[in-house]
Amino acid sequence: MKKLLTESHLRQFIHRSIVESAIKNPSRSISVANKRIQVEIADTEMSRNMGMMFRKNLNKNCGMLFIFEDSAPRRFWMKNTYVPLSIAYIDSFGKIISISDMSPLSESGVWSGGPAMYALEMNKGWFSENGVAPGDLVKI
Repeated sequence: MKKLLTESHLRQFIHRSIVESAIKNPSRSISVANKRIQVEIADTEMSRNMGMMFRKNLNKNCGMLFIFEDSAPRRFWMKNTYVPLSIAYIDSFGKIISISDMSPLSESGVWSGGPAMYALEMNKGWFSENGVAPGDLVKI
């Protein structure tokens, strides 16, 4: 017996399609304070808005690099994000200007503390565990 396509089914299909397409971001290897990591690239409005939402884990030494068109004060939050993360805000020269920890599902914003062109999300504690601090360079 065929199922009728209801509005609810259509909404679920659209939501799942958006999530799946945003999760398939291109990736590349970058250097953070001379440590190589693999990052997914979020450089479109849709991929930046989706970020790490709905994911249940993040592999070690992997993260997400958010790329913006300009330098400006940035604010990130963890709505619908289940993985505990740390975020490094990076200026247009590749220098880390601040690093903060973020709690899963929190809607409290974490500000960059200055103009940032990039933001790098990693597993919570990755930066401190690897001796990475504000002032260190990121080679993209």
